[in-house]
Amino acid sequence: MKIYPRSISVIVSIFFLVILWKTELQGQLLIDTAITKEQLVEMLVDNSVYYESVKLSCDGEAKGLFHHALDSTNLTLESGIILTTGNAISAIGPNNNHSKTGENDIDDVDKDLAKLANDNTVVRDKCVLEFDIVPIGDEISFNYVFASEEYPEYICSEYNDVFGFFVSGPGIDGPYENNAVNIAILDAKAKHAVAINSVNSGVVGNEGEMPNCQGSKGSLKYSKFFIDNSELDFDDPNKIQYDGFTTKLEARIKVKSCKKYHFKLAIADIGDSELDSGVFIEKNSFKSNTRLADIQVTLPTCQENSCDGSASLTLLDGIADNYTISWMVEGESVNMGNLVLNDICKNLKARAIIETKNRGCMQVIDVKMPKDLSVTANGVSGSAMDSCTGAIAVKASGGTTPYRYSWNNGGKKDALTGLCPGKYSVTVWDNNNCQTVATYEVPEIPKIASVDEAGRTFKVAKIIKATDQSLTSLLKKRNLLSFQKNESKVLTTDNAFLDDLATLIKEDSQTILLIIGHASSEGPAELNLQISKNRAEQVRNYLLSKGVDEQQLEVIAKGESELLVEEESEADRIKNRRVEIQRKN
Repeated sequence: MKIYPRSISVIVSIFFLVILWKTELQGQLLIDTAITKEQLVEMLVDNSVYYESVKLSCDGEAKGLFHHALDSTNLTLESGIILTTGNAISAIGPNNNHSKTGENDIDDVDKDLAKLANDNTVVRDKCVLEFDIVPIGDEISFNYVFASEEYPEYICSEYNDVFGFFVSGPGIDGPYENNAVNIAILDAKAKHAVAINSVNSGVVGNEGEMPNCQGSKGSLKYSKFFIDNSELDFDDPNKIQYDGFTTKLEARIKVKSCKKYHFKLAIADIGDSELDSGVFIEKNSFKSNTRLADIQVTLPTCQENSCDGSASLTLLDGIADNYTISWMVEGESVNMGNLVLNDICKNLKARAIIETKNRGCMQVIDVKMPKDLSVTANGVSGSAMDSCTGAIAVKASGGTTPYRYSWNNGGKKDALTGLCPGKYSVTVWDNNNCQTVATYEVPEIPKIASVDEAGRTFKVAKIIKATDQSLTSLLKKRNLLSFQKNESKVLTTDNAFLDDLATLIKEDSQTILLIIGHASSEGPAELNLQISKNRAEQVRNYLLSKGVDEQQLEVIAKGESELLVEEESEADRIKNRRVEIQRKN
């Protein structure tokens, strides 16, 4: 019998929205349980596999999609799906409970899981996702992390919570139902399943006994795959709730190209229903080693109601003349048999379906559109009326590169110098003739007049207001603040800059700053909009704490609408997690 403190109540699904809000503010794990079984599989597979016949035997709150994990938690996966024996949202940190137990009423017998757990027939709280796929290549692989609250006390006990990935189909002859094999194993020779008693710290738990970790029952030799997370920490949201979890593991199996295989991902409590376990499976890691085609998209021009875009396929793997191609546009089948789809409109939902006639393979490729063209200011500096020393620098993003710039003063680049005070407009075109216009103002640096003490000489001096000059200089050197992934907290390395900024704007009550929050394009757009607002508000709050008048600060949230750079890598996403500071006047 398990004995553990029960004074900390279980967080149930009614608190999901509160936790989700909290995670975005603090940079924790994001988990969405309001999803369909098809969405689970869509998150797993890439376009090198075709899936069908999805089945799910799992409590509604026990499964979900997870996001923003790699940098915001101590997990080793970024995003994907989570299957659990309790509540999926219970995985969210901090780790403030050694005995987290959620509600999951799926207790049907599962012979495969019972066999994995050494014929222990007490299988509780199972969560099982099944589907069929037709791989294009001859190998399938995926990445995952197994985690549990059973660690470390119940290592080598009868409570051997387990995860299995069962594959059946042509050429496979295994010991499980439908002659399936389990590919979620730690050692190809010993074939130890991924379970509490086989992947652990290497030390028998307080409630365990050594015989349960010997021979086919388990092992203590795989500690290199284990991460101990058992130390309670009520203040660190970046630690997930589970007391232990594995490093990123890979499952891999050889298959026959273009043949149908059945896949079953299953996790369960073993021995009782207490203490949650979960498995995180990486986004798009479920893939074949070959594909049928690549796609190249030419976007529609941005003339009104333009539908002159196209998508073309390049066939791979030597399948010429032995294929059929169909295109789906807004759910309707069109343009059968052609490698090219023409007349694509902006924001059109389209996909290509390629099938081989002789081999039975299928690949589905979505036509993806980039974000709308936009332009933002990288910096604006002022000028005295008779010196014309102002400058403006802008940055285009979205649409399709390369970009063309045209200013109302004849400039053709992304930056202007030698500007007199006044308003300047720039028109930006992308490679598809999409267009956007923005206007910026170079502020005037004022002069003052003076008379000498004797009143004999009147002089007009080019004396620049110290605050104006210093503030312009400061923002010219720097007007961007960076943020950690999913974080809204101001970095301590930015404190000195913000302190200088606060000092300068307090000296001139007429100065108004725009504090513009931005986010990368990962995750849902509405959450990115919220986190961009949180970032801008944190900068404003810092300046307020330094005595700046709130009337001098305006917060604007842009979300992912104005990316500084197109995101093709994590380095690009880092640049887009920012707050931009501009003078309004």
